[in-house]
Amino acid sequence: MQYIFNRISMLEEFSMQKRSYKRITAVVSDLDGTIKSRGKEIEKQVLTELSHLRKRGIKLILVSGRCIKELKELLDFSLFDVIVAENGALVCREDRVINLAPEWWEEERKRLAEYFDSSCEEVIISAPRQLKELSERIVDSSKERIEFNVDRFMILPRGIDKGSGLTEALNLLGFHNDDGIMCIGDGENDLSLFRLASIKVAVRNSVDILKRHADYVTINEDGAGVIEALHRFLDAKLK
Repeated sequence: MQYIFNRISMLEEFSMQKRSYKRITAVVSDLDGTIKSRGKEIEKQVLTELSHLRKRGIKLILVSGRCIKELKELLDFSLFDVIVAENGALVCREDRVINLAPEWWEEERKRLAEYFDSSCEEVIISAPRQLKELSERIVDSSKERIEFNVDRFMILPRGIDKGSGLTEALNLLGFHNDDGIMCIGDGENDLSLFRLASIKVAVRNSVDILKRHADYVTINEDGAGVIEALHRFLDAKLK
């Protein structure tokens, strides 16, 4: 993995000094297109840097659209204090899994699932973006919604998104609204994380709308961008 670190312009340096950031006590990150490149494994250096943060007492929270089964195949859950799966619907801490979906959703999900191929998700519906028009015809917009993420979309109960999952994760860890949270992402569905962030970071390969809402857009893509952000805001460089 190659990293690009260039000199910050005098104007940007001045801007960074003028802006007051809270001390970061938790780092929240998406997985695909953020911690790791899509279709690839997590780079060893990224894992090492994250482990270094844990040793410093900084909490790590992973928030992903993936199902728990896939996440367990891709990473060691013990690296993170809390893992939020299925775009905020499931929150995992140690051996505990919390389902944030309302009770009525189970029956509604069965109805919706008849229109799509089965997948590993236990709570949400996830399907290729090409089926967007079908989803718009069958979704009851009064109580559920469609959320997009690069080449796929998800159908979820209203009130469930990455931000709601993160809120539950922070509650489990005893965090409050004024605690310093850095959120890093790349997709449309990461916008809800930014609602809770003290520092909002979009990696270089992010969608444009996320970049527009970010405090900082990295020079590097994917995992290299995550490391860049950690160096910038947390001085997390390996020693």
